[in-house]
Amino acid sequence: MMKKLYLAILTFIMMIFVATTVTYAWLSMSTSNVIRDLSLTTHLGDALEISLDGENYYESLPSDVLISHIGRVNLTDITSLNGKDFDFGIRQQEGQARANKDYISVTFHFRTKSLRAHEVYLSNNISNTTTHDAPQNGTFIVSRGRNWVSDINFLYGPNGEMIELGDVNTYYLSHSMRVSFIEQALNEHDERTDLSSKIFDLSGNEARGYGKDYGAVDYYRRKRGTLPLPTETPPTIYELSKFSAESPYALDRNSHIMTLIESDDTDENGMMYYKGIVTMNIWVEGWDADLFDAVFGDQVKMQFEFKAVHGLLN
Repeated sequence: MMKKLYLAILTFIMMIFVATTVTYAWLSMSTSNVIRDLSLTTHLGDALEISLDGENYYESLPSDVLISHIGRVNLTDITSLNGKDFDFGIRQQEGQARANKDYISVTFHFRTKSLRAHEVYLSNNISNTTTHDAPQNGTFIVSRGRNWVSDINFLYGPNGEMIELGDVNTYYLSHSMRVSFIEQALNEHDERTDLSSKIFDLSGNEARGYGKDYGAVDYYRRKRGTLPLPTETPPTIYELSKFSAESPYALDRNSHIMTLIESDDTDENGMMYYKGIVTMNIWVEGWDADLFDAVFGDQVKMQFEFKAVHGLLN
C-alpha cells in the first residue's frame, strides 16, 4: 500500500452491447505495462459509432488511435470518493493521481440513429462465475490470483476470521479494483442536471469493500502500527441492473450510466443522431480490504458489457 503498485495487466477486454450492435475492445500490456494492442470494433452496420474526439467516428476504432490516447499506464494504489478525483490518501501522501499514468481514463463519444434505445446500462456482471482463463460474454473483472504465505497473524474478515502465521491462501487483485462511469454534458447547450456518475465494485462483496478495519487494513496496522480509517465512504454499486425478459426495458437504474440525446448532427439522408459522452475510469482502490502486497504482479482481465434499452419499466 505504501509504494507504487506495478501491475502486469495482460489483457483488458471491453465489450459494448447497444441494441443489436456489439463493440469489442482489447487492451494488452506487457509486464512493464507497455500497451501492445487496443482496438474497438463495431458490427452490424452503423447502429453505433464511436469516437475519441467527437469528430472522427469509426465503426472500427483503429488500435493506434486508442494506444496513442492512453499512453503508458503504471497502475498505482490510489483512492477516490467520487470516481472523478483521485489521490494517494491511503499512503497519507499529498498530490493528485494522474490520468493514464496512475489509473486508466478514457472518454468515449457515442452516437446512434436508433429512435428509442437511448438509455445505456452496464449489464451482466459475471465476475464471480468466470475465471481468468475462461472468460465469457458479459461484464467482469477477474485475475489469475497469487499465492501468499502470511508472515503474521491478522484479522481477515468481519466475523472474526483470522489468518494465521504460515497460512497459504490465494489473493486476487481484481477484488480491489473499481470502475467508474461519469456522464458528460453533450455540449454547451446541454443543461441537464441529472448526469449519471457511478462507481462499481464488480466483486459484489460489500463486506470486503472500502475502508474496513479488517483485511488489508488490519494487516498493515499490525506490520507498521497505526493506520487511521477514512472518515467518508464512496457511494459504490455492487449489483447491476436487471432487465425485463418480455420487453426492452430496465427494471431499476442501478447501473444506468448514460442517456443518448438529440443532437444537431444528421446523416447524409437527414436522419438525426442521438449522442452521449461518458468517461470511464479504472483504478486500484487503496482502501479495499483485499489490497495486500500479495497481489502485486497479478494478471487481470476486464470486460464490460453495455446494454441500451428504451428506459425504465413502470
